[in-house]
Amino acid sequence: MDLKNVKFLWASDEINNNSHEYWSLVIDIACKFNVDRTTRCSTIMGRSEKESLLTSQLMYPCMQCADIFFLKADICQLGMDQRKVNMLAREYCDFNTRKKPVIISHSKNFK
Repeated sequence: MDLKNVKFLWASDEINNNSHEYWSLVIDIACKFNVDRTTRCSTIMGRSEKESLLTSQLMYPCMQCADIFFLKADICQLGMDQRKVNMLAREYCDFNTRKKPVIISHSKNFK
């Protein structure tokens, strides 16, 4: 890859610089899905869907989903453990005019 045409961003810097936009997006995502749907994404934290979750753990999938749109990612290349939140992002697009991101899921085991 020719790195002269690549710009690397720190997500934390982008979020801190536009926190009002980011948190509005997180809350909008949270308002579109019920607790059961969000809980199904809890496996991204190494949790079982049956475990009792803290409210912050319910917000985490909404934040990860918001990251995809906030960082304007057209293609999401993440591990299979992230697949459920990627699907949440695609489902979120059914509620608005956002373009559905392309999802590329792969094993975390590279050999």
